[in-house]
Amino acid sequence: MLKKILLFPLTLYIRNKAIKAIESCIENRIFLFDIDNTIADTIPSFENYSNLSEAKRVSSLAFFIKMHKLIRILKKSPNNKIIFLTARGFRSNKVTKKWLLDFGFNISNDEFFIVRKADEKIKIIKALHLNCKQLYVIDDLSYLKKTGEVMIYDKLVIILNKLSAQKKLKYYGINEIMGFIYKN
Repeated sequence: MLKKILLFPLTLYIRNKAIKAIESCIENRIFLFDIDNTIADTIPSFENYSNLSEAKRVSSLAFFIKMHKLIRILKKSPNNKIIFLTARGFRSNKVTKKWLLDFGFNISNDEFFIVRKADEKIKIIKALHLNCKQLYVIDDLSYLKKTGEVMIYDKLVIILNKLSAQKKLKYYGINEIMGFIYKN
């Protein structure tokens, strides 16, 4: 409980910073990419590297090749803004930025945001979706239970699907992501 109280100001700060940074790009099509299990093959890192530090685990992640190519293509257009929005511990900030850089993405401070929980991403998206020209959210919204079972944040997926009905937001979830990654 104390940790949650102490991290609350940082959570609000990051949320507001993300909203302001993204709102400044309202003339662009904005693509919000999650990292874990969306552009990075994260599950094996939990299974195979459970004894490693968080920094070593994150640096070991594989980038899905098709996602890497997609982001590269999208970045070529000046009308597109790519933003990485991920739910991880705040201490993963530096190593995650380095991981992106190692894969050729030299990102600025307004292109990368870490939040503590997946519902924080939804709060940011809700605050943005009406002000953006077009907002694309690419996020599997999954997590790995201690038992090794992959779970989906079903309530958050429902919220994004409802927002998608308003036409300014397009949500690509786990089915679309897996279909894209593993399609021949």
